[in-house]
Amino acid sequence: MGLVYLRPKQVTCTRAGGSGTAAAIEAWQRMHDWLQRKAIAGLVTTRYGLQFRADQLEGFYGDCYIACVEISSVGAVPPAHDCQIDHLPGGAFARRRFIGPCEDIAPAFSSMQTEVRANSRYAADGSRPCITVFLDPPEFATSMPVKTDLLVPVATLRQAA
Repeated sequence: MGLVYLRPKQVTCTRAGGSGTAAAIEAWQRMHDWLQRKAIAGLVTTRYGLQFRADQLEGFYGDCYIACVEISSVGAVPPAHDCQIDHLPGGAFARRRFIGPCEDIAPAFSSMQTEVRANSRYAADGSRPCITVFLDPPEFATSMPVKTDLLVPVATLRQAA
């Protein structure tokens, strides 16, 4: 597990209530449908999945999954009520490469979070979501493996002098 710094990015996103695979499937289906309707699927450069828990951000996002896409030309993004422009939160993240079926991403995040909590150099940052950076398009209908980077938000701890 390594550390990376993610810069904030402008993304187009859609939300689905709940957590885990069911919420991810719903959010990505909405995103896929919107990209196809607007004929802009070819402009997508990167796909991100964000998972917020109910106890994060004082309920602003609540318990939800957010499917986000970075689009190569912001001017090419047609407005829609079901997808909106937002910002991907930046900061320090613990990163691990994951290759496997999408339904195994949630258990992999759980394992990573346990590892981060046990690490004496880092503290989990509950104010930001866990982020899946999809290096392959998300595929939930089959057990085909996808390549992703799993990002768990962290803050570094200062060593006592």
